[in-house]
Amino acid sequence: MSSWHRVSGLTAAAALLAACGTGQATQPASSGVLNAPTPTIAAEASTTPRPTQDFTVRDGEAWIAFQWIGGAGDGIFLVRPDGTSLHRIAADAASSQSHPDWSPDGQRLAFVAETATDRTELWVVDADGTDAKRLLSCDVPCNQVSYPDWAPDGRSIYFGLDADASADAPPTTFRVARYDLATGKTTIVLERKDGMSAEQPRISPDGAHVVYTRFRDDGAASAIFVADLKGGPEHRLTEWELLGAHPDWSIEDLIVFNTRDLAAFQDTTEPANLYTIAVDGSDLRQLTTFGSSATRATQPRWTPDGTGIVFTQVDGSGFGERRLAFINADGSGRDWLTPSPLAGTHPQLRPLADSG
Repeated sequence: MSSWHRVSGLTAAAALLAACGTGQATQPASSGVLNAPTPTIAAEASTTPRPTQDFTVRDGEAWIAFQWIGGAGDGIFLVRPDGTSLHRIAADAASSQSHPDWSPDGQRLAFVAETATDRTELWVVDADGTDAKRLLSCDVPCNQVSYPDWAPDGRSIYFGLDADASADAPPTTFRVARYDLATGKTTIVLERKDGMSAEQPRISPDGAHVVYTRFRDDGAASAIFVADLKGGPEHRLTEWELLGAHPDWSIEDLIVFNTRDLAAFQDTTEPANLYTIAVDGSDLRQLTTFGSSATRATQPRWTPDGTGIVFTQVDGSGFGERRLAFINADGSGRDWLTPSPLAGTHPQLRPLADSG
């Protein structure tokens, strides 16, 4: 792997947060639980459980997977929707772990692990934290793997893959790849070498299309694109000036995304909000209305039933506290995802048998 390595938005934000300290939360006007104290995520969260907490992940139980700091690096945590049983899983998978994604049956999580030498790897782990496995390692000319997304049938995992970076320049090749769990074979399903990146892929519910973010002009502009996985042309859904990023595909073929990706756009005085848009580029709707130098919304993911969106709420204009948040699909009912405002990023709800 080259010495040039793209640092994830969370890693960069965590470094700045550690340097600047934790800001006070800007709480949405909603239920009274918002004044509850914030749980602290400690490195030993998985080894010193409270006596009243049950860390067993059983079939049919609701859990939230998210990413945050545990010990020396980023880690994958689970917590119940009532805010209890917070614990870290797969802590031994390399130095840090990021971008958790539930399998369609809610039995496993895919994630990215990063080693002490900055090599990224694709991993899976059972929901109860057992049977952690490395599926592939990103070795030169591969530069980084990122953002795993399970196929709708659960038989493969899609992920972002960039490559051909030199020691002093970013990668020139951007791909979406598919890893087949039965055969261990990796297949490239989309590739771009036109000077614009293709990142943050999410697969459509029918498995036929992919939505993703493209950055151009050295990261000064971004837009949401959709492409046919059989090789058809790509279609831009949003205007470049909107600076869309982090798209996700609902079961109703509606795309949610945020503006001004934190990793790419370091001017945090500008607004960052959530939007939805139809897959044909029509019906653009703004869900949140945060202003300049204010709270920001980023990293949205649909709930399994498509009725709501979980996201990361960033307090204040800079790299303030990250909190797990929720909003209804129509933009109403914004609240914390758990009864107490829990620190974290990249939240995703566990799919259950009766979801959708």
